[in-house]
Amino acid sequence: MSVLYPLIQALVLFAVAPLLSGITRVARARLHNRRGPGVLQEYRDIIKLLGRQSVGPDASGWVFRLTPYVMVGVMLTIATALPVVTVGSPLPQLGDLITLLYLFAIARFFFAISGLDTGSPFTAIGASREAMLGVLVEPMLLLGLWVAAQVAGSTNISNITDTVYHWPLSQSIPLGAGALCLCVRHFYRNGQTAVRPGGSRAGVAGRSALRIQR
Repeated sequence: MSVLYPLIQALVLFAVAPLLSGITRVARARLHNRRGPGVLQEYRDIIKLLGRQSVGPDASGWVFRLTPYVMVGVMLTIATALPVVTVGSPLPQLGDLITLLYLFAIARFFFAISGLDTGSPFTAIGASREAMLGVLVEPMLLLGLWVAAQVAGSTNISNITDTVYHWPLSQSIPLGAGALCLCVRHFYRNGQTAVRPGGSRAGVAGRSALRIQR
């Protein structure tokens, strides 16, 4: 039962992530006075893409082919340790802030080098841009989480969640500043638009769904 519950939670989060991404797209369209797609459009796109043949650049190596499995595996592992329903981590063995940050770093590393592994200058530009965004934006995430860890006096996710849940009034200023850092980080990560001369938007949509999971 101790292993089954974290796995069920991770699968539920994976199933709900496209819905949250669809809600975000609808809200963004409404803010721009557009109708936009429905909230279930992400599910339609996933079903359509799963029915297509898997293709890749001829010059790509094993890193490009391995990256999707690494990304799914890392995100699934992170989802099993996050305290979503309960205050405590469902998987205490992974419920440490430093461990989760390293897992996020592994996912970002493979995501960046997979673009370099294709041999295309366009994907190399995208990989460089993704790495640069990580350098500029992710420190805000680290700062917000580290402030919460300092207030809790521990890097254990369960202790951090318990501290934020009860919200000690004497620590409202640092916790509020940390929450503001997280909000600014998510604003930039979910609201950014790829700078490109044209082409398909499939890559942008796929990365947006991934950001919702994170």
